[in-house]
Amino acid sequence: MKAVKFLRHYGAYTLGDVAGFDDERADQLIVQKIAEEIEGQGARRAQDQAATSASQGQSKPAARKV
Repeated sequence: MKAVKFLRHYGAYTLGDVAGFDDERADQLIVQKIAEEIEGQGARRAQDQAATSASQGQSKPAARKV
């Protein structure tokens, strides 16, 4: 899992949002310059929040494919 910070609007995410994705999806967003990978404390916090939200059934709606 990788944490990314969005560089522009994408689906339910807006500029500056941080979210965790599986490695393959995160890499796609990075290559398309939609998001950038974050590391360190912020990345760990985003991964923890994503795991907590998923376990509680809370999440943003799925982004539409471009």
